[in-house]
Amino acid sequence: MFTETQTERLKYLARELRSGKYPECAGQLRRGERFCAIGVACDILVNETDKGLCWEGDEAGKRLAHADERHGAADWSKQVGGYFGLSTNEALSIADANDHGASAGMRHEAAARVIDALVDS
Repeated sequence: MFTETQTERLKYLARELRSGKYPECAGQLRRGERFCAIGVACDILVNETDKGLCWEGDEAGKRLAHADERHGAADWSKQVGGYFGLSTNEALSIADANDHGASAGMRHEAAARVIDALVDS
């Protein structure tokens, strides 16, 4: 069961996934300007919260990092789980839908459907 705030955050994530704002990728959080579904969640944390997180890496692949350390990887599952209220298994089910549950062009929609089901349960 999610709190009202977590539910709103998850609905926002699903809207962002469907918005077309984030080009898709699979297999890593971010590759250049392309994002997997969990990468979109991380990007929300980077750009819309004061958690002190940033992206670190090159165009081949980026990871979530702590801005004050610049080279300290942030555990995405704890960061995303804490902010959105997702268990590790729930976050992994979203990632799996993105990476394996749909063909290119439908990855974010598949992940958004998992989020919808979690919110509605």
